[in-house]
Amino acid sequence: MPGVIAALNRINEVYGEEQRERSCGGISQMEDGSIRFDSVSFAYVPGEPVLRDVSFQAGKGERILIEGRTGSGKSTILQLLAGFYRPDQGRIWIGGQPADAYSEDAYRGFFYYILQTNPILEDTIKNNVTRFDERFTDEEAERALAAVHLDQWLRRQGGIHALIGPGGVSRDEAQLLAWAGAVLRRPGILLVDEFDAAIHEDTIEIIDQVITRLPEETTVFMVSHRKRSRMKITGRICMEEGRAVQIMEREI
Repeated sequence: MPGVIAALNRINEVYGEEQRERSCGGISQMEDGSIRFDSVSFAYVPGEPVLRDVSFQAGKGERILIEGRTGSGKSTILQLLAGFYRPDQGRIWIGGQPADAYSEDAYRGFFYYILQTNPILEDTIKNNVTRFDERFTDEEAERALAAVHLDQWLRRQGGIHALIGPGGVSRDEAQLLAWAGAVLRRPGILLVDEFDAAIHEDTIEIIDQVITRLPEETTVFMVSHRKRSRMKITGRICMEEGRAVQIMEREI
């Protein structure tokens, strides 16, 4: 639960619902999606570690599946990568640089995070897809929605500036809106937290198609315990009680 709350808070910040000071220092741009965990340990509550001495690495453009039982630390890996928290011990490297050496803007421009349940704002369809990033045009947002087969849904809603809210969007539609955002942003690192746990098979098929069309240089870290996605992986991290007990690389 602390991890879910942290993820939602972080997304709210990106949406612009919360204001806070952003670091003006640090490396201003990420260019390489390679990742390395070096003996990382972390606890939400002191004395109750969630990750214990976790080490692994993934190259730029790899597709990594993280597996394990509930509570094994899978989602915590994503949250540390996204910068929600910092390790208690060890270090995380991104693109050959310590993760904490980058500025907040560098993170926002390079990462994209998809939750199991995508939060829908009481706002326009465009703002729900772009997350209030004014760089993107109406036409770009519409093309992204078409890429996830929401073009007819968009017309039924009344267009890109139509207002929507949580009560008027199904779980599958909410998930596809999140993936439309990924299509739009073309992130350097895409973090996906059990998107396939509670949606229909036809929606999973659409998302699997989106994953195959992502840029080759996009690094994907996907958490799953149901293995419904058919993402073609290049590596697998198996978690057990906070430890990476089995790391398999280059499966394809």
